[in-house]
Amino acid sequence: MKRLLTTLMVSAAILLTSCGSDASNDDKATVSSPPSATDSARTTATTSTDPAFLGGCSAVSVYVQQRVQSGDTSTQTAGADFLKIVENDPSYQAMSESEKELFRQGIEAGAAGSC
Repeated sequence: MKRLLTTLMVSAAILLTSCGSDASNDDKATVSSPPSATDSARTTATTSTDPAFLGGCSAVSVYVQQRVQSGDTSTQTAGADFLKIVENDPSYQAMSESEKELFRQGIEAGAAGSC
């Protein structure tokens, strides 16, 4: 039952993430310049509010909490297990590379407890 519930949660999170971030994929002209401290802060703020990041973070938080409370594993191992499950999901595989990276960052943050 836990496996089914986890699979449904993962699929729902990935589906919501991929649907929610379609509008933000507009191509924009970029100018290459060295990153500054404000650029880094802006990237972190954007990442933490991006739907892909939030989807990964919230989905893994519930999974890790369930696994740790049941005594199955540690937080880091549960986060790695969750990522393995997600990587095999068709919804995740359909995401763009940038969405996948944000989702993975969200999973890492959620496993660390910092959504």
